[in-house]
Amino acid sequence: MTRTVIKRRLSFSDGAGHGVVELTGELDLAGMPCLERIAEVVVRRGTRWLVLDLRYLEFCDVAGLRALLTLQDTLARHDVSLALVNVPAHVTRVMTATRLDSFFTVITQPTALEERGMVRHSRSAASHPRPPDSRPVA
Repeated sequence: MTRTVIKRRLSFSDGAGHGVVELTGELDLAGMPCLERIAEVVVRRGTRWLVLDLRYLEFCDVAGLRALLTLQDTLARHDVSLALVNVPAHVTRVMTATRLDSFFTVITQPTALEERGMVRHSRSAASHPRPPDSRPVA
């Protein structure tokens, strides 16, 4: 039985311009509607940075990466930047194998976000215009 990706937690820091979404389950083509709903909420709130926390993502295939790219493109049209945090090894492998790793911003030091009071307990968030300690997945 497939568990399609769902929002585990969606939080925003009012006035700071950032939001955090924890995803859980499996990210494939069936997860696209969830990501579209996330985009709608983020744009409506005027968020400048959205961080997806992928630590609970159990599976992600090429269609799931394509869904993330579509989300990123949708957000970019509204001047919203996307970053990923806590990317599991299995997702990194798919990104690298498909050579899509350079298309995503990955926050490699979530503790830097905690120090700035943006998140708690290694939850992720970011500020505009560039998240601290971020880089493309290598």
